[in-house]
Amino acid sequence: MLYAPDFEQNAIDREQSAYDAMVAWLSIEPAETWLWFAQHGNWDTCVPVFLWMVEQPECDAAVLASLFWEARPANLAERVAAGEARPAEWEADELVQLILLTWRGRVPRNAGLEPAKTRFDKAYRAFVSSQPGGVDPLAVPEWLFGPFGTADHEDLGHRVASDDHLRGVFLELGMHFGDAPPVAVKTQGPDTPADMTPAERRMQITIGLALMTPMILLICSNMWKWLSL
Repeated sequence: MLYAPDFEQNAIDREQSAYDAMVAWLSIEPAETWLWFAQHGNWDTCVPVFLWMVEQPECDAAVLASLFWEARPANLAERVAAGEARPAEWEADELVQLILLTWRGRVPRNAGLEPAKTRFDKAYRAFVSSQPGGVDPLAVPEWLFGPFGTADHEDLGHRVASDDHLRGVFLELGMHFGDAPPVAVKTQGPDTPADMTPAERRMQITIGLALMTPMILLICSNMWKWLSL
């Protein structure tokens, strides 16, 4: 399959547009929406949005706790305890470090929400207990273990599914809600040959021929050898 010369840049631009749109949406939403997104965001694509959430002064304790424990900080703590020079390996490690850097010295606001129930906080307690002297290599603040409120958040899947713009943004970040057909985020630049200018189509054909030429020469060479036998 042949792609336009700027296919990769268009993909990057679409992803950045989706990040910007998601941040714009969350900026005017309450803590309940942030908690829902923290529990439903795609970890393969949404970590930049999670990082933005963590940096906001109004980020709720339940949101931070959901993100922190879902990032499985014990993985990072084990590498720190082992004395690794560069223990952070994944984007989740970066999120753990940012939460600790931003919120270790202060307690965030608490709207009485209940964070995602995971086993990773208990696993972390067990890990710390196994360390010499019970020392926590990450010095996780106690508020991240709770207690928290019990208020639940609304399931916003139906709201996303009924909003074409939101649905397109979520789709671009690898998430789909509802039975309605997916709607892609509106982007700049050609996506199909029909959308291309004549110059862009010529460039695509030129690149395609350049890629195919070695294979054509190899096939012709093999046929010549076969006919010479």
